[in-house]
Amino acid sequence: MDLWHPLRGYLHESGATVAELEFFLDNPCPPNLLGANYYVTSERYLGDRLEHYPESAQGGNGRHWYADTEAVRVLPGGQRGLAVLLGEAWDCYRLLIAVTEAYLGCDCLIEQVRWLGWVWNETARARSGGADVQAITAWSAFGSFDWGSLVTVPTGRYEAGIFEVRTDPPVEAPLADLIRDLAIGRPDHLALDQPG
Repeated sequence: MDLWHPLRGYLHESGATVAELEFFLDNPCPPNLLGANYYVTSERYLGDRLEHYPESAQGGNGRHWYADTEAVRVLPGGQRGLAVLLGEAWDCYRLLIAVTEAYLGCDCLIEQVRWLGWVWNETARARSGGADVQAITAWSAFGSFDWGSLVTVPTGRYEAGIFEVRTDPPVEAPLADLIRDLAIGRPDHLALDQPG
């Protein structure tokens, strides 16, 4: 075993013995499925011209200093896209893939429908390119509180999911109709005819 491999070296320096590391080489336990979360801000851009970015986006890894920001905000050509990333994940790992979170945080619930429709189309493109994508799951079924801050700032801000739970009983949000159509393989929603 090559202990100079960065991860193995790090684990060894952190106290893992060679025997402990070799156990995992001798007893591999690869996952059956690779889960991929994708949000409009998932693709990142690392820039080294820090003066062009707000201080809140600046940081580093101890050796390099850079700005980490959303690619959608800075790349003139746009993002690479989910289909490309799913294809790369398939080429790298050759594991079944599921898009495990597909969500657009916004106040306009029709935009959530357009986003999930886009994810559906991107997944179909990845599948036509050979990636074995098995499923898409919409995040989240009953919405979420404070998801916009990744639950780090307790503001009580609620974003609906497939259902709107601020009513009693909960009611279906616009995503429910699209998901029903997608379940039978027929994405048909008026919102999909308009650009997002």
